[in-house]
Amino acid sequence: MRNFKNSALSILALFALLSINSCKDKEEDQVEEEVEQLSPNVHVAFAGGGWRAHTGHSAFIMGLLENGERSLSSAFSNVQTISSNSGGSWFSTMLMYSNAFNTDIQAANAATNWGSTGWLGKQIQLFGAVDDCLLDSSLLYTYCVLKHYGGGLHWKNAVENLVFNGYNLGATTLGDPKLSWADQKTLLLQTSIMTSNAVLNGSFVGEKAYYQACYGDSNPNLTGWERSTCDPAISAIASPATFWSLPSGSSLTSPVFLPQIGTGTNAQNFNLGYTENAIIDYPKLYTSISNPFKTSGVPVMSAAASSSAAVGFLGSDNMLSAWPAAYELRDLAVSFSLANQQVTDMDIDSQSLTTLKDEIAVRLADGGTVDNSAVAQLVAHLQNNDEDGFNIVAFDIVTEKFPSQTNPVSYEVGMDIAHLFGFGVCPGPSFCVGDNCGKPCYDTVSAQVFTQDSFLNTPSSWEHNGNDPKFEHKIIYTKYTVTTVENSAFGVKAGSTGTLHAFSCIYGDAGTEPTADPSKGGFDAYQAMLNFVYDAVTNQGGLQHLEDAFQISNN
Repeated sequence: MRNFKNSALSILALFALLSINSCKDKEEDQVEEEVEQLSPNVHVAFAGGGWRAHTGHSAFIMGLLENGERSLSSAFSNVQTISSNSGGSWFSTMLMYSNAFNTDIQAANAATNWGSTGWLGKQIQLFGAVDDCLLDSSLLYTYCVLKHYGGGLHWKNAVENLVFNGYNLGATTLGDPKLSWADQKTLLLQTSIMTSNAVLNGSFVGEKAYYQACYGDSNPNLTGWERSTCDPAISAIASPATFWSLPSGSSLTSPVFLPQIGTGTNAQNFNLGYTENAIIDYPKLYTSISNPFKTSGVPVMSAAASSSAAVGFLGSDNMLSAWPAAYELRDLAVSFSLANQQVTDMDIDSQSLTTLKDEIAVRLADGGTVDNSAVAQLVAHLQNNDEDGFNIVAFDIVTEKFPSQTNPVSYEVGMDIAHLFGFGVCPGPSFCVGDNCGKPCYDTVSAQVFTQDSFLNTPSSWEHNGNDPKFEHKIIYTKYTVTTVENSAFGVKAGSTGTLHAFSCIYGDAGTEPTADPSKGGFDAYQAMLNFVYDAVTNQGGLQHLEDAFQISNN
């Protein structure tokens, strides 16, 4: 048998995966501004990164709103699409669906109050209310708080009860109207279907079930303890999937929920094998699925939880090499039914194996293993609707810049932006656990969607540096002219051209999740990062570049 003690240590190490997201809208006559509207072809992408990402995105947008002088309606007047993954999906869904969040972020002095009465302040209070979790270790602290608000290791409950606390969206679904300023805009949320030995329900010592998903011509080879595989083999532990909300009455073509398997009458399938025993794989039940799917009935918070469930990959034996731990951690991924070409919430605990197979129960976990897939899914959506000459505004909130010392390239940029051009800290199509390289790399699909020449030859347009001697604090804005490359996993075709406005915030001491020790980052670092970004936008020249990227100007 495998060494369970070692796997338990792996569990704690892998918690670094967290990459882990009524008042009326403010009316135009409440703000003193005149906005020139240009061609509305701006598309915004919010990258992942847990609490760090949500805080950084908030700071950039509060800066764009100029301390309440500009409304969300006018700031996003030329934006057609908002795309996100992970912690960026917490932010995008609150921004587009929550009246309370809109009130907070548009308020005068929003940046000053964000750590007290705003979202960050609410998170500080909620974390601080769990006295039993005040431990020294960052990983143990997060583990403890998640269990408290999740009612155990249940990611979806933790996201709804902790992250969305104060901005709870209740039963609001992706098919329901968004707030008035956002209702005619498209929302894309990136997630991933777990393909490798994903545990569905039960415990290792009791009733249990898991599945293996293989795409294309590959079929499940259920071999239990010996690790089920796909035949012919596929290496990725997950495959991209996309939730969406289109404008009501829109003529837009819907995104493809599972782009890996394509569309049309000759589309290849996902082939799934279900079994209830990790040792002997008996009985074995098989099914297959194909596009198209509808996601309109999925609750917004469930979609955001799925998009952010980075630790959900621990519910796979292929990740941990330990079936007992995978069963224990299964609910860190979010469960759904794919029956009848509909993606729907599904409580799969204690369901029979036959029901799980008939309902096509699957686990979805995280929106991007390198936190940049919001751009990749956005490019696919734009191509799907024949838009060339696009303008994408991408926000990347990270702890380190690229290049590192071992990967020198011409110009600096946020680590996740680099992945869009095929550069990364791991070789090939794989991702690194945690913020820095020095940790295991796991096979996944490549997120490269642009050719490398622009990345190698384009200097930044604006930079702002902090003065902390211990950690690098830096903001970089680079405007790239880009050309797409083929990426079948995301459904991206080669040859489209456009502009990528990349805003990278590098903040070395702000991790993806809070710590109990202020000296090691945590909420103090988030508040300092928010102040740093907001000051850079409002006082250090960043606002002009944001306005240019969003195609807005004051007369």
